[in-house]
Amino acid sequence: MGYSDLDPTESLSEPGTASDATRSDTWIRAKSMLDEEDASARSTAFRIWTRWVSEEQPSDFEAVAILKDYWTLLQDGLRIHSRKQREYCLYVMLRSLELLQRQRMNVSASYFVFKADTMERSAAGYENYATLFKTIVLDKYTYQIDGCLQDLRSLVFNGIVHPSWIIVLLISSLNLSTGIPDGVRKTVGAWVLNGEINVPESTEGFDVFLGHTLLPWAVQGPLFTASLSKEGTITRCLHGEILCNYIRDLITRSDDTASHSCIRAMFAFLDIKGNNMFRNATLHVLQGLQQGLSANPLSLDIENLQLLLRVSEKVGLSEVAQQALNHLCYALCQHSPYMSGLADTSAGYDTVMARRYNALKARVERVRSTSNQPAAEEVDSLNPFSAASSGTDKPLEAFLHILYESDYQCLKRGGLLQATR
Repeated sequence: MGYSDLDPTESLSEPGTASDATRSDTWIRAKSMLDEEDASARSTAFRIWTRWVSEEQPSDFEAVAILKDYWTLLQDGLRIHSRKQREYCLYVMLRSLELLQRQRMNVSASYFVFKADTMERSAAGYENYATLFKTIVLDKYTYQIDGCLQDLRSLVFNGIVHPSWIIVLLISSLNLSTGIPDGVRKTVGAWVLNGEINVPESTEGFDVFLGHTLLPWAVQGPLFTASLSKEGTITRCLHGEILCNYIRDLITRSDDTASHSCIRAMFAFLDIKGNNMFRNATLHVLQGLQQGLSANPLSLDIENLQLLLRVSEKVGLSEVAQQALNHLCYALCQHSPYMSGLADTSAGYDTVMARRYNALKARVERVRSTSNQPAAEEVDSLNPFSAASSGTDKPLEAFLHILYESDYQCLKRGGLLQATR
């Protein structure tokens, strides 16, 4: 797709736009308008920018195109839920690519790299990106989505297009308020969770994408209920398992800095959503975090511990799910070096945090010390936990695996007590 296929300049008939676009300070004026909160001013700025770049030889283009802001503002424009403004941005990007090739320019602007010696390959990559964005986000062609995602995976793998642009496309296609058909979002989301589109977690803005776009989509109730399957007495939630595995792998493969950012984003999301989300989704997210931290030992800082303790007070779950939440949160607390001090009221920790931790600990210990339970040998004979957890260094993972596989039936007759010993 060439820039002429997305030429929105024909609709630019506002008085004064053309003359403004020929001035040497066009970019400065447009940028200042884009920095404003007023939607009308921003819309006008995109129109001025579009008319300016469509000139045969835009004034000061060489000086402007090497700026980081030139490309980040294009990304910001693509995130705006306006078809017209997104068309402007795609047009500006494609037209800019043509000008860069014509003048054999080199650009290294953080989120956009263009080298004259590989300009044809770079231009082809970004042109392909524009086509994919138009097909998935603007045209919403459900029947073409699989082919588009295969091309997108190739773009990520080849590294031609900076990963921040891939994040912009994923945000635009998964955001729940963009009008994208559920079928398109479900397909894109599944590709991400299954690892078909691996954007480096170290990419600036990935944690924002994770906490503000991917998780809000991934915790929708219908995704869990529609993926339930039962074979005999075993019930599985395929979407829950995929989400858990994605989070585990995310923490395991990332460097420490990226992992901490992603963990913070997930805890913050769970804290903000509170009870306003599909209830059991919280368990799958926490299970993924616990598995990831067990495989890649990281210390939870005080801020993450504070968020986790607020999440531990989530209410409205079934009795079994509430117990699983308590034990997951308690296990995650053990990854923080500040955990032991919370039990000591003289240690000087925040009293609210200490109260929440001690309440969580009490809930867990209450289950473990429940009276009127069968003898230990009877529990062992009635419940699979003892055999399943013996010889493993991941008893919590064994507990959750059997919990889901048995559709919670294994918790009868003292099973919960045995599982939490």
